[in-house]
Amino acid sequence: STNYTMTDTDDMVVGTATSPITVTLPNASTVKSYFFQNFGTSTMTLQTVSSQMINSDTNLILQFNESSCRLVSNGTKFMIL
Repeated sequence: STNYTMTDTDDMVVGTATSPITVTLPNASTVKSYFFQNFGTSTMTLQTVSSQMINSDTNLILQFNESSCRLVSNGTKFMIL
């Protein structure tokens, strides 16, 4: 498995890893919606940059096969929908 750093042009990340992976989000200053789907048998950790928040934390772990979430940035942080 390979960790991945998102760019402003990404809209979706689909994980199929058998070992843990970390996806680094782009800066929340880009107001945008992102979709994440974990089809892997291990965890997918969504991690922010510059201590930005996902709701009230700096990361979010998709632990289960077929778990998913949508994040929306508001210019300063990410919110889980």
